[in-house]
Amino acid sequence: MAPEMFEKIIKVMVERNVHWSPTWATWFRGLSPRAAEMRKREIDFLQDPRLRYLPTYVLKSVEEHFTMYENAAPEKRPQLLDGYRKLQDFVGRFVVAGGKLHSGSDPNRVLAAYAVHVEFELLVEAGLRPIQAIQSASLNVAKAWGKEKDYGSVEKGKVADLVVVRGDPMKNISATQNVEMVFMDGRLMDISFHPDYRNPLPRPIADRPEGSR
Repeated sequence: MAPEMFEKIIKVMVERNVHWSPTWATWFRGLSPRAAEMRKREIDFLQDPRLRYLPTYVLKSVEEHFTMYENAAPEKRPQLLDGYRKLQDFVGRFVVAGGKLHSGSDPNRVLAAYAVHVEFELLVEAGLRPIQAIQSASLNVAKAWGKEKDYGSVEKGKVADLVVVRGDPMKNISATQNVEMVFMDGRLMDISFHPDYRNPLPRPIADRPEGSR
């Protein structure tokens, strides 16, 4: 990435109302200053016996992700960190210019759904305010689909899709992970663990075998 081109690229993206998802939870959380904390948290979570229904490759992929960065050659790591800082810089400038970020990462090396919480942490590390990070998964997405009159924020008359967490995400963005209750269309949902869970919708293809990407 060439920083001297950032402003020109961002100007075009904003003018054309481009909504952008960096997908960096998948690829870059191993470069976060909190990488060691993230690794422990993820592995502890994935080793919970209540999640035994998850394919074993999920844990393996997470371990491989963090190990890849931890074992990077001494001459390579500064290059990786420099690239990550440039990405953070671009993200920050994009938002300041009025660009709309979306949270969302390919579940290659990160657990689906959990990834959005990691992205919140990465966005705050990049200098965004917690509310801006949260809007990347709420209001910005609703605006992209022209649904902001019904979704994306807590307002009278909007659909009551709500997540209640323990703690104050405005003080510590990681509090979004302490989910206490979830409401969809005003109905309280069951968010308890089900170790013998089976997807009621058949997969169009068989799950990827061990060793595949």
